Amino acid sequence: GSRDRRATEEMLRFADLRRQATEVGAVETCFTAMERPLLSEMLPQVGRRTVRRIVVQPHLLFSGYLCRQVCSAVEQARASWPAIWPNSLSLAR
Repeated sequence: GSRDRRATEEMLRFADLRRQATEVGAVETCFTAMERPLLSEMLPQVGRRTVRRIVVQPHLLFSGYLCRQVCSAVEQARASWPAIWPNSLSLAR
């Protein structure tokens, strides 16, 4: 998410293009801050679905705090719901 609404809209357009170009069951868009849904809200929702694999693909301008926050959220989801995500949750870098 961003304070600049245009940046958020761009991300949503990118996700829609990704959805159209990728043969997967679903593409969900979430954010680390400033916009909703948050990654911390989306991971449990997606985890309750019947899927074989979940890929978290961050799109950040800079590595650093937010990147570490995404990595931490993925690891926390794995630890919190091992029955749901034993090996199916991955982080694309």
